[in-house]
Amino acid sequence: MTRSRHAVVAARRMRQRIGVAVVAILLAHPAAGDPFDDGLAAYFSGNHAAALRLWMPLVELGDAKAQNNVGILYENGEGVARDDNEAARLYRLASTKGHADAQLNLGLMYEQGRGVAQDRVRAHMWFSLSAAISAGSMLWGRLGALTARDAVAAKLTPEQLAQAQVFARRCRETNYVACD
Repeated sequence: MTRSRHAVVAARRMRQRIGVAVVAILLAHPAAGDPFDDGLAAYFSGNHAAALRLWMPLVELGDAKAQNNVGILYENGEGVARDDNEAARLYRLASTKGHADAQLNLGLMYEQGRGVAQDRVRAHMWFSLSAAISAGSMLWGRLGALTARDAVAAKLTPEQLAQAQVFARRCRETNYVACD
């Protein structure tokens, strides 16, 4: 064998060894799944405590989807003691980031007076904001927000309805900073 042939064979063996090492490393440390998606899988398999464990770090990082979902866990007492105050707090955090489902959920809390003082004007505001954001997303979210908004509107005076519309406009125009 010539010197160049030895170099080619040595290089090939080195590449094979590197390839085997990479595969061994990958098998020893499988790629971590997405914590949010893993939380969804845990939730839908009925393991609510695991979903909570997976989502809480995301909540602390300000992830609106995780904040909404953990709010649902607290509202329903799934994997954690039921706590409407904590659910409303989490829905508010996600709502002020423009999360339409959280806005719908927070509106329901205001409408029912759960975790917050009952305030149908605020409920209407959050339902209106949710419906506006949901316009391009899931149909059920938009229909749910519109239905809830219209049901609350029927219980408001014309002055209260006008106030709710002003609140929603101000909230939207300030990018959810001035919502209260």
